Amino acid sequence: MSRPRYFPPDYSSKIGCYADSLELFEEPILWDGSSGIQAGYRFCTFPSFLAPQTIRLEKRHNQYRLIIRRPKYFGQHRRGKPIVEEISNLNEATWQKFQRLVQAFSFYKMPIEIEERMFLVDGTRYIMEGFSEKKYHAVIRNTNTFSMDREFVHLTDALQHLQTL
Repeated sequence: MSRPRYFPPDYSSKIGCYADSLELFEEPILWDGSSGIQAGYRFCTFPSFLAPQTIRLEKRHNQYRLIIRRPKYFGQHRRGKPIVEEISNLNEATWQKFQRLVQAFSFYKMPIEIEERMFLVDGTRYIMEGFSEKKYHAVIRNTNTFSMDREFVHLTDALQHLQTL
């Protein structure tokens, strides 16, 4: 059986190593629309010393949902153990507010990576993917470059606090 392709070929060399974690979290594939998601955004945090987490905003059949997944216990996601899932139904107005932020911060034009010139303190990675109107983009930051990109920080903060938008 072939493994799911979580990322398009031009992104696979940069973030393909995170596909295993997304598969263990039973996350859908965003980039090709094969999961039935009409549009969506996913913010993944892969910390060095803490449990990973995914936050996904999706539009499917004109319903809007925010889905947060994380392992029940640290390290357990690697062994196929229980994943805690929180699902919130959102309204179209909240979806539209986030879409406006995506536009305002030019998400689809953000560089995939920022060149790093300093010693990496830890290996925490932050990945945000977006899929909308047959467009796909992913942005990758690490502990050092995360705070260098204010637009990325604001956009990921908004996604994490979407219920209060």
